[in-house]
Amino acid sequence: MFAYLLLRAFFWGFCVPLTNNDGVVYTTFVGVGTPPQHIAVVPDTGSYVLVSASTYCRSESCRLHRRFDPNSSSTCSNVSSHEFLLEYGQGDIIVHDSTESVSFLGTEASTTPIHEGEMVSLALISEEALKGFQASPFDGIMGMGKGKTTELGDDAFLEDLKIESFTLCMGDTKLTGDGIGGRLEMQSQLAVGNEYKPLATIGEHVWGTVLAHVGVPGQTASMVCSDEEACAAIIDSGTTLLMFPTSVVDSLYSSIEAGCTERNCLLSLQEQATCSGSAYNGLPNMELKVGNGSNT
Repeated sequence: MFAYLLLRAFFWGFCVPLTNNDGVVYTTFVGVGTPPQHIAVVPDTGSYVLVSASTYCRSESCRLHRRFDPNSSSTCSNVSSHEFLLEYGQGDIIVHDSTESVSFLGTEASTTPIHEGEMVSLALISEEALKGFQASPFDGIMGMGKGKTTELGDDAFLEDLKIESFTLCMGDTKLTGDGIGGRLEMQSQLAVGNEYKPLATIGEHVWGTVLAHVGVPGQTASMVCSDEEACAAIIDSGTTLLMFPTSVVDSLYSSIEAGCTERNCLLSLQEQATCSGSAYNGLPNMELKVGNGSNT
């Protein structure tokens, strides 16, 4: 078993740098097609499909992005004449299903693949209604969800690559630059200098875990998402938002306001253009109890 794991890591394990885009989203570059066309993608643990802007999409937003041109690739095949709808928290997209060679480049400047191209299912955007896509630093979405199949009936992206494990490390938001800010380790555990805290996952289709506490230290927490009434939470690397049931949100607002060192913290921040100043600095920590551990 030990030798098998070593061989497997030798042949399959590889590391891809992530770019921190001003603390908003982390991206990496893949090479789509032959020869490879650079496409910036978001590693998204909440979806399953590899999606790219394409020349089929002629909207103003799409034209501001790198668009994969299937006519310039010798390996693009099985392009569906039918259109499919994919839904995301940011909005919906219309895609054509296809099969294409995809390699990992990591950075915009790289021309040498970190991992050579493999034939995978690729969704080509023809229409999009993604909020803020025009100014977004990504051209596509790299679905890394737990499910085995996609909404299009294909094998999921990780299933196509035969990837069974990965480590996604998002670094300090102050670290910026091409290929700076994080790492994605495929088929291996990233050495971070500290021991990992095991997190029990639930569900067959998503990276889910038990959420047993949401609150502010020293304040009364909601009974929903508690030890008595636990919630199921999705670990989604494709969003910067925390989402809770309405009753938990209402309780959090009260607890945050009560724990803030300034008066009317949330109201003051709502009226500001940036998250800064005394109201921001006075915010208390928020405490989450996920899986079998507690993190603040």
